Amino acid sequence: MDKSEFEFLAERAPDSFFAFAEFTRQTENLFEATTQIHARIEFKSAWSEMAVVHATAQEEWFADKQPGDFEVKWRRKFQKHAVETVGMVREAAQAIFE
Repeated sequence: MDKSEFEFLAERAPDSFFAFAEFTRQTENLFEATTQIHARIEFKSAWSEMAVVHATAQEEWFADKQPGDFEVKWRRKFQKHAVETVGMVREAAQAIFE
């Protein structure tokens, strides 16, 4: 994944549960693109925070029997945390793309 693709996905990730899930999945191993130990640790830490938000939302989505109107709940309950954690991941990723 290059920086422009990363930024494209990051910009849209908080908009919906499914966009967030896709961003989480596609960025999981992004840290492997650098040999800088500090950058790897920082990215994995930020990504792990994002993964917790994703896992929590996904658990509720399954518990709600995968409702088509889950986006309403996403915006009300998870979007703020998604914005925050995507921001953390974006900041951590800067060292990877240098």
